[in-house]
Amino acid sequence: MSTEAELHPRFELLGEVHGDRSGTAPTELIVNIGGRQQITRQITLLFAVGRSVHGASGERLQLRLDVGLQFNLPRRYTFDHSTHPRQVARRL
Repeated sequence: MSTEAELHPRFELLGEVHGDRSGTAPTELIVNIGGRQQITRQITLLFAVGRSVHGASGERLQLRLDVGLQFNLPRRYTFDHSTHPRQVARRL
């Protein structure tokens, strides 16, 4: 389950809760919080931090840190005042 909230036209706050299970081990429940910052029209910085809140105590994730860049193809997506891209229909 995830959600997002636009705090500024170029910044979104993101939250996520997800479960992961392998074999007969107890389900590991992971909580992440992060953000998406539009740097340019084609580059977005993505970042998140999280940890496991449920699962086998000896195997729980203590800290998870994700950082990345998203590159959007020129003229493939357009950005208006919101941070949500809109795909542009084009003839080939």
